[in-house]
Amino acid sequence: MRNIKGKRGITLIALAMTIVVILILAGVTIDVVFSDDGIINKAKEAANAMNNAAANDQAELNDLLEELNEIMNSEWNNEENITEKPETGDPNYTEDGVPIPQGFYYVGGKKEEGIVISDEKEDENKGTSHEVAKSLKGNQFVWIPVENMNEFIRYEGYMNGILENGLNKITEPYPNGPAEEKEEFNNMILSVEKYKGFYIGRYEAGNLNGAVTSKQGIKVWNNIKWGESATYVGTEGAVTKSREMYTDKQKYKVTSTLIYGVQWDAALVFIDPSYKTGTCTSTSYIVNSTGKGNYSGNLQNTGNDASYSIKNIYDMAGNVNEWTMEAYITNGDKTTRGGAYSNTPLIPASFRMMGYTPSSKTEATGFRVALYIDL
Repeated sequence: MRNIKGKRGITLIALAMTIVVILILAGVTIDVVFSDDGIINKAKEAANAMNNAAANDQAELNDLLEELNEIMNSEWNNEENITEKPETGDPNYTEDGVPIPQGFYYVGGKKEEGIVISDEKEDENKGTSHEVAKSLKGNQFVWIPVENMNEFIRYEGYMNGILENGLNKITEPYPNGPAEEKEEFNNMILSVEKYKGFYIGRYEAGNLNGAVTSKQGIKVWNNIKWGESATYVGTEGAVTKSREMYTDKQKYKVTSTLIYGVQWDAALVFIDPSYKTGTCTSTSYIVNSTGKGNYSGNLQNTGNDASYSIKNIYDMAGNVNEWTMEAYITNGDKTTRGGAYSNTPLIPASFRMMGYTPSSKTEATGFRVALYIDL
């Protein structure tokens, strides 16, 4: 009996110890699992950290996508506000949508008052006042807007306050003229249609040591012929000199030409829209250029008088008659536009002087360069 009792005691003690060990282990396990630093809380913290990291990654990804979207939709690809891309020659644009061709810089002005550009960077943002213009270094041109191609046509000029009857006598381009004239005219039309306008010389062409200029205070290039004949412009004359002004196509993405009659009339429409309907008043610059051009009897330098500037364009009335590409239908003789310093009565800006032999020269005849942006 004693032995049996001893064995039972040992078994009960072992069982008790086992229970105690289990309880201790259970307590440790409960503490490890459920305490503040337990496994469950640690797991929760880890899960929260992963969620926060994922949220941060998503936020950064969203920011990156937004930046990429802004780049894709930036001014570089905005057709209404294109940044200059020298490798393609696409123009830069002003705030009011006027293209500034490669190689030129915005000087000043707004679209409705006449935006001025220069081929000299030093002139950039200098302004358009007469006093400022005296100090500008580069050749300057003024934007002529053409919003409606149906209105980009030639109009009857005025003389003695009434409309002329000259359009039935002239043509442009001249059908029997050189092939390059037709090509030039067609390219100009396409450019005007695409860019909604073109540039006109701010000044009559000046002669600076044999180089054509469009600057203030230069001797007017007068006593110059249009060309050799209606069918051959030759190597001298207003047509050739105008075309030679910008031949470096790597630097300048424009074509320079002697002004066409349709461009002259578009400039006058820009100055006074009533010109389109032939309803200009008796005081309009287009009808009556008294006090708005040099008719003093003495030739002046380009841009000499501030009062002779309309929409930032100087001397379309007075100083010298200006050769154009308009041709007399019968034999290709050329027309000049505007009045000259020697005219009495005062010939207004819109007047056509028809029937000049292309090779003729006079002291009172000069020319003006126009630009169209290359396609």
